[in-house]
Amino acid sequence: MDPIKIVARDTACLSDNDDPRIISLMVEKSNHGQRLDKFIHHHMDAFSRSHIHKLIEEGGVTFNNIPINNKSRYVKTDETYMITLPQPQSLDLEPENIPLDIYYEDDDVIVLEKPAGMVMHPSCGHDRHSLVHALLYHCQGRLSTINGTYRLGIVHRIDKDTSGIVICAKNDAAHQSLGQQFEARTIYRLYQAIIWGRVLWSEKKISTFIHRHVMDRKKMAISLRAGKTAISFFTVKERFKEVASLITCKLETGRTHQIRAHCEHLKHPLIGDKTYKKNKSIGLKDDEILPHFPRQALHAYKLGFIHPTKNTYMEFTSPFPDDFQALYTHLQKNYKN
Repeated sequence: MDPIKIVARDTACLSDNDDPRIISLMVEKSNHGQRLDKFIHHHMDAFSRSHIHKLIEEGGVTFNNIPINNKSRYVKTDETYMITLPQPQSLDLEPENIPLDIYYEDDDVIVLEKPAGMVMHPSCGHDRHSLVHALLYHCQGRLSTINGTYRLGIVHRIDKDTSGIVICAKNDAAHQSLGQQFEARTIYRLYQAIIWGRVLWSEKKISTFIHRHVMDRKKMAISLRAGKTAISFFTVKERFKEVASLITCKLETGRTHQIRAHCEHLKHPLIGDKTYKKNKSIGLKDDEILPHFPRQALHAYKLGFIHPTKNTYMEFTSPFPDDFQALYTHLQKNYKN
């Protein structure tokens, strides 16, 4: 099997026909002295760092036919590393005929509404009724495989109880293009959220680090010193007396639970959020609001990207889902200034 040779960042590095896939990466002068994991990620940024680390640890990266298991190895000019992607596992997911609310679809991408309550992909405790199950049926299996068997087509994620617009890839080349845009932070993502309390500011930029909570592994923690960079831009759109505020959230980075954790950090957590909870009294009993909204009040409102093959900018907007609209109407009716 002939390897695919990569000598530039924007060169396609995936083969549609060969399986397992072999990639050849030659070190250019500009990459001399980089760590091996960073060098590979530079050329294969559709793959997560953890995916690349696992690939190295399992012997999927070789130099002169010898597996290199040290991700911190420094690469040198003109060295050539062979990357062997594991053969996809046999698919054991059953496609499910779940109706999809589709905004746009072609041979490369599908843009659709993910309802609250649906998980993006199968995981422990969620082995059925995911978006991947629905996509398998709708797309007849034509989905990107970069993220593995159980995340077919999934380029980015929103939480189970977050509603809104997502984009999925129908082939590996489209996935890689979108992955590069996410990595470069050029994907436009705007969320709407309803948070506890009257926000005094009109606009605010939040720049922190975020990492897995040391005591609660299902929760993220905000830090000013360690973790991954997390940057959010918040704008207040409407205030409901001292009870709540409607805000928009523009993401520069897309970390797990970023908006939810940042809102808690500001002491204005999302209404309905059971993980990042209201931590101070605002003089209102939860049961006056929460029966109208049993999940976190977060909605992925807008998504903009460069189409992988058409090379044109596309932007889509998702209206309030019924439950979000009901909460908004309830607040306007009962707590409008």
